[in-house]
Formats: sequence, structure tokens, C-alpha cells
Amino acid sequence: PEPGPTGCGILGRYPVLAVLTFAAVGIGMGVGFSFWEPDDPESKSKLLKWLGLIGDLFIRALKCVVLPLVFINVVISIMEM
Repeated sequence: PEPGPTGCGILGRYPVLAVLTFAAVGIGMGVGFSFWEPDDPESKSKLLKWLGLIGDLFIRALKCVVLPLVFINVVISIMEM
């Protein structure tokens, strides 16, 4: 029997399409926020700070995953010499 489709909908079955879609959404949001001129300039500043917080948390989470993996791979490589 043939295995069923994996993932969550069309973006799970076509990961390249998912990456390109979310990259386009990110670029579109960036361009949109750069041209956005709200009535209160403070609201744009607050929104950009919150978005920056989300991005900073994402980068920190990546570091928490990648650094231990690199360290363990270096240790294993040295032990196998």
C-alpha cells in the first residue's frame, strides 16, 4: 500500500512551496511596514518593537538548538579520531 500524504495540507506536501510562500509573506510584511504611516508614530514604534521581540526569541531558540548539536558533533568527531 502506498503511504498517505504527510504534513498539514498542501504546504506540508510541498515544503519548497511553503518556504517560498512564507518568505514572500515576510517580504511583503516588511515592505508594507516600511511604507506604513500611522496617525500616531508611537504605534509604529511599539509594533516594530514587538515584532523585533518575536524575531529575537526565534533566533535565540535556534541558537539553543544549533550550538549543542555542533558541540556534540565536534566531541564525537574528536573521539572517533
